[in-house]
This record gives sequence, structure tokens and C-alpha cells, in this order.
Amino acid sequence: MSSNSSIRIIAQTAKTELVSLFGSPIAWAILLLFSIRTGSDFLGIFCSEVSIVDSAGGSLLPLSSIIYLGDHGYFTKIVSNLFIFIPLLTMGLISRETSSGSIKLAYSSPVTSTQFVLGKYLAALCVGTCLLIVPCASVIIGACTIVHFDLLPLLVALLGLFLLIAVYCAIGLYMSSLTSYQVVAAVSTLAVLALFSNIGRFGMEYDFVRDITYWLSMSGRTASFMSGVFRSDDFCYFITMTGLFVTLTIFRIDFPRKSMKVWDKCARYAILALAVFCFAFTSSRPKLTGIADATRNRSNSITESSKEVIRRIDGKIVINNYINLLDKMSFRYIPSKFYQGRSEFEQYKLAKPDIEEHRIFYYGMTAEVANNAKFAGKSEDELRDFYVMMYRANPNIFKSVHELEDSALVMSEGNVFVREIIGPDGKKSLLRNYYDPTAIPTEAEMTAAFAKLCAKMPAVGFLQGNGERSIISSNLDAYTDFSTDTHSRYALMNQGFDIYALDACSPIPDSLNIVVAADPAMVYTEAQISILRDYLERGGNMLILAEYIHRDALQPLLAELGVKPSENQIAAPEGETGASLVLARPADRLKEYSTCFKNLDKAQALVSMPGCVALDTLEDSRGFARKALLQTKPDAWLESDFAGFRDDAVECGTDEARGSFKTAMALTRGNQKILVLGDADCFANSEMTIVREGLETSNFTLIQSAFRWLSDGQFPVEMDRKPFLDNDFRIASRHNRLVRGAVYLASALLALAAFLTLRRRRRA
Repeated sequence: MSSNSSIRIIAQTAKTELVSLFGSPIAWAILLLFSIRTGSDFLGIFCSEVSIVDSAGGSLLPLSSIIYLGDHGYFTKIVSNLFIFIPLLTMGLISRETSSGSIKLAYSSPVTSTQFVLGKYLAALCVGTCLLIVPCASVIIGACTIVHFDLLPLLVALLGLFLLIAVYCAIGLYMSSLTSYQVVAAVSTLAVLALFSNIGRFGMEYDFVRDITYWLSMSGRTASFMSGVFRSDDFCYFITMTGLFVTLTIFRIDFPRKSMKVWDKCARYAILALAVFCFAFTSSRPKLTGIADATRNRSNSITESSKEVIRRIDGKIVINNYINLLDKMSFRYIPSKFYQGRSEFEQYKLAKPDIEEHRIFYYGMTAEVANNAKFAGKSEDELRDFYVMMYRANPNIFKSVHELEDSALVMSEGNVFVREIIGPDGKKSLLRNYYDPTAIPTEAEMTAAFAKLCAKMPAVGFLQGNGERSIISSNLDAYTDFSTDTHSRYALMNQGFDIYALDACSPIPDSLNIVVAADPAMVYTEAQISILRDYLERGGNMLILAEYIHRDALQPLLAELGVKPSENQIAAPEGETGASLVLARPADRLKEYSTCFKNLDKAQALVSMPGCVALDTLEDSRGFARKALLQTKPDAWLESDFAGFRDDAVECGTDEARGSFKTAMALTRGNQKILVLGDADCFANSEMTIVREGLETSNFTLIQSAFRWLSDGQFPVEMDRKPFLDNDFRIASRHNRLVRGAVYLASALLALAAFLTLRRRRRA
């Protein structure tokens, strides 16, 4: 039989089935209910966002993505609805033929089993595609109402919905061929869909089993599409699963028509299984996986900065995940709980396929468990048994911490979750989770960890010995939060820097890139000034933080730079939080001065600086070019009565002129960079954690900008992306009723079409 004849038969079979489907109330009821359900979801999200943007005067986030994409977007809601409606659509495709006996006519007709099944499947797919009418209409509404609408990622999401419908229809078709009862077919389809959605949870403690069950799992397969990302492995998965169940249906119809031996049937099933396995294995290999982020600013992909870092590492990278059964930081990685779809390093693996991950399971006492009263007197083995029972985990995969080859590493981290990244030359770096709501590392921290394998890290030395701020103490005035706290996301040691305590009386090593002098309580001796002078003369970068109480201690050092701190403390303008709390603003044209400060400039940030002094310049600049970075409002003044700050009962006296004062200055001499701040508390633990009602400060932004500038833009790694353009609507909240009317009209037209079709069918 020619291919044209075969196509005509398939088309005729599909046409006959479509007439049957649309001639019954079931297909119309499914379309109508689905349209009403998904239309209501769209209106709820869309109209709510219009009202929010209308009241705020714009959005800081891309509206196309907020409304349609992501875990809480409109298209993701549609995925859960398809799970319910598709089985109702496919339940009678073949079971109806079986129960009525008309399937015997198909057996005796010249139509082949393949043509019969493909015709049925094509009809089901056509009706399933009709379910996308409302989603497509919603995209048209968005294109008409959102400024600079980002269409391409939404088309990718629609493709994902179509592929999901295709595989659901294939599964429903097969289940319909197994029984003569339509209800049984529908329930069986739901059961199979539930199985494929949850199969990835089984065998997680065994790498080989996990790879198989993960590939079979349907859960999360649409997540990339729903985020506007096309992945070739997900696309191939849907094609493979669709082909698998359509082929199984063909076998189911074809075998009764032929007299076949058991071994012949088994051989066909074996060949099918082998073909699926080979295709699945090949398409899921990282080296053969293609990915295209369709969003305008590539928000779902790693930045070019990260790609450049990865490209510089020549050879295989090994990532060892150390997972402690007794550690709450490891909770998400315990086998029975580990179900996050893909690795957190998936984007890096696509850029560099030779990244190899290992999970090492162990159990060992943590500080939190040891301090928990309910575990008092319990041994590590007893705690292991308790947690194994609680997590329903396999106890055989957990070794004692003392049995690990790298026990010293995990014990030095307090037995909490940590990753060790090993480069091709054996160089290592650590990547941790953090004590914040997000917990897991973001791209900035990951890239910084990878960069340690291929670049020399900037070394920062904090001067100690003259009462400077500590980098190991937990006191409120210490600097641990932004420097050495291993579980602080923004700590310099987690952003690519090597941190050292530096004896102020010892020569400064050539290996140090940045020296920090933070609020010394005692004046530097002439010998110490000589050491710092030698460091400055050889072009070393430096960060100097003054404080009003100890301002005299830094005067000899600042004199070497042509900078002088004020004798009196800055008083904040009226209306700000406390007279001694200065809210410094970025100076003009910071971004033009250096792109390292663009985030500070762009945010129009406020930097809280308690007990701040003004910075002035001496006539002798010592060859430095000077630029004000932060300054006060024009109505600040220098308060001579320091005691008055204790009760904030200070007012600008007649002899105290108001003005704008410099609180941070950048000095450059050739490639040398020095940053001077008129306050040291702005970087202290207290300012990193304090929350003032109605006041948002950007002290962490200042820290990151400052050290990025001092490290010549090397770290923290800049995560640059294109700006969002689709951040406003062409309509206002008063137009919401028009949008609602348009969606309701579409549902009414669909109901009218159903009524006319069914009425015409009865008359015929």
C-alpha cells in the first residue's frame, strides 16, 4: 500500500473519530469545563497583576514571566488541569469499540492496526489541542496589553503543553485498548499518570536505579518549558514516551489479528524496550543535550560571566556532596527526600558536560543535635537509627563520620552539609549551604567556587593588634557576618576571597591584594605606619573604616592619603531614624566613575552609618585622585555636643552650618585603589542583621561593590543580565472588566458551538 493511501486511511479514521467525539456531549463538556477553569485562573492572575502595577506605577519584574511562566504562573496551573481532563477524553477511544463489538470489524477490514491506532490517536490529539484555545487567547491578550511583550518564551511553554497533551493522549489510548469499560480506562489512565509522576521518588539511594526512575518520571518534565526554556532531553522524552505508548497500542490491536508465537511477541517487546532505552540514554547525555533559553534576558541560564569561568577550567570537575543524616542542612539531600528534578549544577553541566557529581552519605553529631535536650545521652548510632526510621531511609548507605576518607573535612565544617569541588589539577574549593530562607547557593556563590579552581583568589588581610574590628568574634561590633561566617551567603570567603587576620606589627606579604584597617582603638605606631606606607608605596589596595570615637587613631594613616576626618560627628537631618544614624546617599554619577558601583547607584540606596564622621581632603593629595562615593542630605550638620546624641536631643546650633558631607571617598593612583569610610559600624554584625521598620538599607550592596572595585572587578562575580522591558501595561485596572468580558465571551461562544453541533447531530 502506498504511503499516500495509508495517510488517507489514517485521515479518514481520524475524521470518523472526530465526528463521533464532537457528536457526543463528552468532548464538548470537557472543552467547556476546561476553558472555564483555565479562563478563571488566567483572569485571577492577570487582573490582580494589572491592579498591582496600576497602583505602583510599574513593575520591577518582567510581567510576561510573572503572569504566564514559573512555578506560580498561569501555564503551570494548566498542567495540573490536563492531568484530570485528558483521561476523560481518551477513555472511550478503543474501549467503546471493544464494548460495542465494532472492534471485530476493524480486525476484518483492510485497515492495518497501525492505521487504525494512528487515526484514533490523531483524533484524540486534535481534540486535546483544542484545549489550548484559551491559553492561546490569553497570550494574545497579553501581547495586546503588556508593553514590550516577551512572546518567544510563551511559545516554548505552549509547545510544552502540547507535548504533555500528546503523551497523555498516548497513555490514555493504550489504557483504553486494555479494557471494554470506559470508566476503568479513565481510572487506569489516572493511575498510570500518577505512577509516572511519582516513580522518580523510588530507588533514590542507588545511583543506577535513580537514573532509570528519574528518566521515566514525568514530574518536572514540563518545568523547563513552563519557564520558557527548550531542552532537547525533555523534548525527546515526550516524543519517546508518546511513541512508546502508541506502539504498545498497535501491538495490543495487532497481536489478536495474527497468529503469533509467544517468543515472537516477546521479541517485539524486547526490540521496542531496547530502542526506547537506547534513545533515552543517548538523548539524556549532557554532551548531547541542547538548551535554549527563550526569555529576553536569559533569566533561566547562567550568565556569560559564569560560562567564561567554566570554559577556563580544562578537564573534569568532580563535586562531592557530603550528606549527614543527622544534619538539618542535609535534609533535602537524604535519599527519601531528595527529589528536586535536576541537579543544582545542571546549567553548569550543560556548559561543561564533564562535571561529575557524587553523593557521600554519613552520620555524625552536629552542634544542633548535641544541644538538643531530647537527644541528651544518645549515641551517634542511636541517633542514626532514629533518623533512619524517621526518613525511612536505607541504613546501609550511611557510614560513620569516622569511617570517611575525608572525615577531617566534614568535621572541620561541624558535620553540616558541604560540597567539595575538585578541579582537574587536584585544586579544591568548598561550597556550602546558608542559614537564610533560600539556603541553597545561587549562581554567584557557585561561580565563585568554580573560579577558585582556575584563578588566583584575591587575598584580604584584616589588620589586628590595635583594637581593630574582629573577624572571628560574634560580637555585634565585629565583622564576621560579611567576612568569615561560613554560612553567611554574602561573606567574602563565600564570594571568592581568601581572608586572613594580619598582625599590624608584621610586614605585609606581597600575596595580599587588599588590606583592611577597621576602626583601630589605638594609634598606629611609627613602625606600623612605616609598614603600611611601604604597602601603599608598592601599589597595594586598601579599605579604611573610621569611627567617631576612635577617629584620632587613624589620622596618621589618613594623612598619608591626603584625607582628614572631621572633629565632630555628623548629625542626621530631622525626620531620619535617630540623630546619630546617618543615612548616606550615593554621590552623582557613580556608575560612570566605575561599573563596580552600578548596583549601588542603580538602587538609589541608603547606607546606614551610625556615629559617622565627615571626610575632608588635605591640600596635599599625595598623588591620589579623589571621588566622593557617599554623602549626606544637604541639611545635615556637624554636632559639637557629642553627649547630646545619647538621647537624640540635638539641634543644629547657630554656629553649626547645615550642608552635605562626604561619608565615603574613593582614592586612585594609577591602578591603586583605596576606599575610606567615615564609619566602621556600617559593616558590623549589628548593621548586617538589624531591621528598622520602614527603612531598607543597602550596606551589603556597598560591601560587595567596594570589594569588587578593590579586587579590580574580579569578585564578587558580577551576574549581569539584560534589563527587563515588559514591566508595564497598556491598560489600567479599570479595564479589567473588559478583559473578563472577552474571556467570558469566548466561553459563551464555545458553549454556543456545542449546542448547535449537538442539536444538528440529533436532527441528523
